[in-house]
Amino acid sequence: MITGQADMTIAVLPPQQGAAGLGLVVRTAAAGIARLTGWEPSQPLSGQRCITREALIDATPLARGWGVEVGLTVDVVRAGGRVLEVPCEVRHRATGRDMASQMHRARQLADVSLALAERSGVPDKVRDGGLEGSRIVREQGSRLAQTAREKGVPAARRAAEQVSDQVQRHGRPLLDRARAEWRRRQPPQG
Repeated sequence: MITGQADMTIAVLPPQQGAAGLGLVVRTAAAGIARLTGWEPSQPLSGQRCITREALIDATPLARGWGVEVGLTVDVVRAGGRVLEVPCEVRHRATGRDMASQMHRARQLADVSLALAERSGVPDKVRDGGLEGSRIVREQGSRLAQTAREKGVPAARRAAEQVSDQVQRHGRPLLDRARAEWRRRQPPQG
C-alpha cells in the first residue's frame, strides 16, 4: 500500500488450531465475491486488512456486522481497486462446535448473505417495483435455507428458518407492491 501496489491488502492466515467450522460461511462468501466481481479470494472473511483512504471512501457505506469484509472486498474490486492477499503469521482464538459457536456462525452467515444480496442489485429491482426482483429474493432466501438444512447444523437450520420467515413476512408486502406497480404501468385495456 505504501509502495502503491494495492488499494487494499488482506491477511491470509495459516490454518488455526482448534477451528471446527464446516466452511459454509467461507464458501458462501468466496462464491458470492467471485460471482459479483470475478475475483476469487482465498480467505474472504479475513478481517486483518489495510486499505487506502480512497478505497475506503469507495466502499462506504460499509456492510453491517460480519458482512463488512465481504462488502469491502466487493466494493473495492468493483470500484477498480487493486486487492492483494498477503501471507501473515497471525493466530486467533478459533470457534469450536458448541452452541455458542454455531450461533456465531449463523449470525455470520446471515450478515454475509445480506452484504452479498445488497450488492447483487436485487434490492434495487424489488424497490423499483419489479416482480422479477421479488422472485429472485424469494429464490435466494429459499436456496440459503435449503443449503443450511442440508448441512444439518442445528443453528444453521434455525438461521435458515428465520430467513424463510423473514422472506415470507417481508417478501409478501414487497411482492404485493411490485404487482401493484406493474399493474399501474400497464396500458389501459379498452
